[in-house]
This record gives sequence, structure tokens and C-alpha cells, in this order.
Amino acid sequence: MRCMEIVPGGRMVLTVAGRKSKDVLNAGGTTILFELLSQGLRTLVAEGRVAKEKLDSFNIPFYCPSADELKQLVQQCKLLDISDIQLFEIDGNAMDDSEQAVGISATHTVGQSMSASLRAAMESLIESHFGEGIREELFTVFARNFTSYIESEVEKNSITVITLCLQAKH
Repeated sequence: MRCMEIVPGGRMVLTVAGRKSKDVLNAGGTTILFELLSQGLRTLVAEGRVAKEKLDSFNIPFYCPSADELKQLVQQCKLLDISDIQLFEIDGNAMDDSEQAVGISATHTVGQSMSASLRAAMESLIESHFGEGIREELFTVFARNFTSYIESEVEKNSITVITLCLQAKH
């Protein structure tokens, strides 16, 4: 529907969590974000900040498309052309040697950044179900959980991000 808002010849950049695999059940490391968000919600339930019934009735409608699926959808739309498509991998290696040398807490920064990104995508859904009262605390807990995950010795799968540059047809 966003293509209706673009003037003829105008452009739009769309960035989505995606997957490399053709297997719809294999979204790689992208699912860890939702596991960590769920962990944060369970923490708030344990602290009495969220009712267990609210958590039990919460559902996140989430699907990670492949680049091929996105291309197909744009072609079916017939109102847009793809001028560029890129697939990026965000890996679990948060620190490089230069960051370690100057003592920057890169894992903390990555945790905050990932929390802000997830918040931008999920905040309205979470607020509509749980109310505004848990917003700040939930994403703070998520950032802490994500930072701990990055710092852990657990083998990490990369998170796939697909960016499409779309142009409205004349």
C-alpha cells in the first residue's frame, strides 16, 4: 500500500528482517531476537509487572521473507520496480580489536542499538497488548539480555537483513 504514496519516479527504501534459506522455518539468528524479547516479558511476569494471562495471550505475527519472495511480491504489484536489492548479515561478533583496545563497551552499544531497532518495529504491538507501562523496562531488559547473549560463548547464527530500493513506475 505504501507504493500509492510515492510520486511517479519516486523512490522508497524498504528494510526487513529476512532469511537466506528457501526453508520458511529457517530464519537463522533472527529468531533469537524474539526469544530474548520473550525472556524479557517472562522476567516482567516474574517481577509482577505483567500478568501471566497477558503474556499467555500475546502473539507476534512474524515472518522472515527471502529475497526471492520479496522480488516476486514487487513484481506482482506492478506499481514498483526494484532498482537495487541487498542482503546483509549481522553477526554475533560485537567487538573488533580497536574497540577492545580503547575499552569501548561495544557489546553494550550493540545491545542498545538492537533494542532500539526492535522497539521501532514492535513498540505499537506491545503497547496495544500490554499498555504503555512496561515499554521502557521491557526494552531495557531486552538490551541487557541481548548484550549477555553476544558476550556468551553460545554459537551465534547471523541475522539476515534485506534492503530493497524501489522506484515507482511512471
